Amino acid sequence: MNELHTPSSGMDRTQWKWLWVVLGFAFVIRTVDMFIHPFGPDEGWTMELTTGTWGDLIRKTAEDTHPPFHYILVKLWFSLVGEGFFRAKFLSIPFDIAALGLMFFLTRRWFGSRAGWLALGFAVLAPYMIYWSHVARNHMLQPLFVMMVLLGSYRYLECGCRRAWGAVALGWVLAIQNNYMAFPIGLVWGAAMLFAPGGWRRKGLLALAGIPGVVLFLPWLAVMRSHMEGSPMTIPFFQEFISPFSLYYHGIFGSMTHLQGAKSGLFYWLSVLFFLLVLSRGFRLVGRRWDIWILIVGLSGVPILLAWMKEYTLGERHLRYSLFVFFPWWGGCVDRWVSVFCEWRNRRGKLE
Repeated sequence: MNELHTPSSGMDRTQWKWLWVVLGFAFVIRTVDMFIHPFGPDEGWTMELTTGTWGDLIRKTAEDTHPPFHYILVKLWFSLVGEGFFRAKFLSIPFDIAALGLMFFLTRRWFGSRAGWLALGFAVLAPYMIYWSHVARNHMLQPLFVMMVLLGSYRYLECGCRRAWGAVALGWVLAIQNNYMAFPIGLVWGAAMLFAPGGWRRKGLLALAGIPGVVLFLPWLAVMRSHMEGSPMTIPFFQEFISPFSLYYHGIFGSMTHLQGAKSGLFYWLSVLFFLLVLSRGFRLVGRRWDIWILIVGLSGVPILLAWMKEYTLGERHLRYSLFVFFPWWGGCVDRWVSVFCEWRNRRGKLE
């Protein structure tokens, strides 16, 4: 784990073809599930903001707790295809598919090729991930922007190319204009990049990639301040109890509902034991790569801690972007167990 994997190496034409097949399958099952589970939390608010005039959108967006990027995007989408509830939901799916593709390459960079395929397979088929992929809310776009930042950051630290730096800068612009959660994400990202492989000069230049997003957000600071002082963002209760462990557990064993709730019973405890057994390989897998540990723990843990301290509303849907860092780890852990099984089978074959 001392060297970064290079995702471009080993990706021949056949593998690229299979990647498109898997992502195409993910697109189909998410589109089908959109009609099976048509309702998501707060989607009515998205429709209210985007089906009126542009003036109404800007005015009502200032009453919401997030910047306007998603609402503007949905309204532009409606101008092309017409207004409609399912049309608004459908727009989230391509963002989810693109995030899955970037997650695949991030996993390859961290843990290797087989881990990348395993992580992608689990993420594509997980009911929890399928359900949230088509919700017409800005939270569903954030995973793509976070993946742009992370993959671009590692690429830039490796090669120093301008295109990678530009991808990071664009990712931050979109993330900050889409969701306030980008700010705690930025804190975690900054801490992780301090420990990432790469020279300090490149790390300093990489830090500058966040400046365009912050500058473009300056006009929205007054609205953000009003939200934090007396808006729905400060309702005095912790909206949904969630922890990094339960969030990641739900990513694997969660159902197609927006509230997972507390679980009990034999299956629950057996699934928890299996979950912990798989992750037990992950400690040696990551080793002293503190950048990866910071991302795994911090991307969900820091927002949860801040919300708990300030009594802000926060739900599992707000933290879904962190699952796109968990699944690479999960894929790497499963890959390690596959290697253990293969070694055991080889030794057994030699003894026989």
